[in-house]
Amino acid sequence: MTPNPLELSPIERNQVVQIIEQLEPRERLAQLIHPILWAHWNPESPVDAFHKVSSLSCGGGFLGVANLAETSPLLRDLQQRSKVPLLISGDHESGCRAVGATSFGSLMNLAAVEPIEDAEKYAYQVAAETARQARSMGCHWNFGPVVDINYNWDNPITNHRSFGDNPHRIARLAQAYIRGMQEHGIAATAKHFPGDGMDSRDQHTVTSVNTLPLNEWEQSYGQTFKAAIDAGVMSIMTGWIAMLHRSSLHVRTGLRLPAVIDPAVQIDLLRSEMGFKGLVVTDAFKMGGLRAIYPDEGELAVEALRAGADMLLFIRNSVESTVDAIECALNDGRLNELAINRSVERIISMKAKLGLLEAMIPLPDEDIFSARVDNPKTIELSSQVGERSVTLVRDWASRYPLNLPKKSRILLVELGSGHLGKSGINVGENDDKTLVLDTISRELEGAGYEVDCARIPADVQDDISAYDAVFYISNISPRPQTGSVRISSQANACINWEAMQAGQPAYFVSFGNPYLIREIGVVDNYVCCYSRQPNVVIAYTKALLGQIQFRGKCPVDLMLW
Repeated sequence: MTPNPLELSPIERNQVVQIIEQLEPRERLAQLIHPILWAHWNPESPVDAFHKVSSLSCGGGFLGVANLAETSPLLRDLQQRSKVPLLISGDHESGCRAVGATSFGSLMNLAAVEPIEDAEKYAYQVAAETARQARSMGCHWNFGPVVDINYNWDNPITNHRSFGDNPHRIARLAQAYIRGMQEHGIAATAKHFPGDGMDSRDQHTVTSVNTLPLNEWEQSYGQTFKAAIDAGVMSIMTGWIAMLHRSSLHVRTGLRLPAVIDPAVQIDLLRSEMGFKGLVVTDAFKMGGLRAIYPDEGELAVEALRAGADMLLFIRNSVESTVDAIECALNDGRLNELAINRSVERIISMKAKLGLLEAMIPLPDEDIFSARVDNPKTIELSSQVGERSVTLVRDWASRYPLNLPKKSRILLVELGSGHLGKSGINVGENDDKTLVLDTISRELEGAGYEVDCARIPADVQDDISAYDAVFYISNISPRPQTGSVRISSQANACINWEAMQAGQPAYFVSFGNPYLIREIGVVDNYVCCYSRQPNVVIAYTKALLGQIQFRGKCPVDLMLW
């Protein structure tokens, strides 16, 4: 029987009923709304952003990469002023998203660990420690794990945020991650239903499509999401993704609807057929490419609720105006009052499961956060994940470990994406682009080598014959609204094939997108590190210098002919 992750004790059930009865009708509707409270890409200060939250208290809010010194007092104040405690969420996919939190690497780092039993152990431990740190910064809800499948290597969003391309392996690791997260006080979220990773487009900008026939979907994405449901995942996030063989058609345009506003996917498939009894949250309302069809965000919010969503993520309108739209739809019959009441009940029930209805609700505690980060076991876990995951995919010329004489001159060349534009969101990864080259340079110099760095194509000279070796390094990660995780043509042109043919040793390393090798041609060595977080970069330098062995195995098919 499918578990009910929001099942309550009689005492908890009574609490939920009492709270709902104490709320005014509009206050109940406000529980359905989950805006951005503050995020690092928001130009506003945390103070301004927090205090823009409506006096009509919403159900919760999202916190971006937090600086606890700024956000903790504001969260405490906001919680104490709220009639019902807020669910505070974050994208803690690959570690707690706070300044100074422990780095673990991407989900693909966990998937690269062999054997699978060890990978499951690390997935549980990383999720548990992430939950402890996130809880101490004031969060209760993680928008992870990603249980999408990397069937399309050119998908710009899943990539190393996924556990790989093997549904069975993804299912096992997702279950371990969910247990580790939820057994330590944080609600997990399986995303992005009905499954990203088929399309080559970005659902942040356009409704993408999962094209699998239903029987194949059931054996792949259906398996990974059902595993999450069986593990008792508290919430599932629906995406701006349509199903070629299941989605409804928009009445006016004839286009397939994304899951967020499609009852055939959210109600019929996810609820009725798969038996999910937890909370359904939409992906962000600024996504999906539907602005021309639904210029009124209130109308889109009504459509999402009508289609079975419980909570609306990143609504940009005010809480009051969104409640106005919902109230109007209830009055004219477009929304079913019983269904809306069930959604409110699920939201309050999840708060009860997370201890938010207790007399002393959990509030940010900087001392506990620092103690978790500084704990020797936490530091060791971070190191182990990095060292067990870095993967030597190919080494035909036996270049590893580095066997150049001391004082050799080494050039580090960054192969960038060339992304332009205002998007500053780096999904599931730190945003420090300088860390990789700086760390490798420091470690090589400490080992007695002379190192120069070329961070942009203009820094790379045509004649690099003075160097005894060149490292071509990419740290490209999924970045919404950029449409690609590929290196730029200018970066590709920086690879000096003539120097290699003349005998200059060249090393190729990816600290993000593992599929880099598919773009650069045939090279005699290639290393996948899957993340640019510090523990992973340090692990690579240890393997490079022969201090540890490469032990990871790539969890995606690189199609190395």
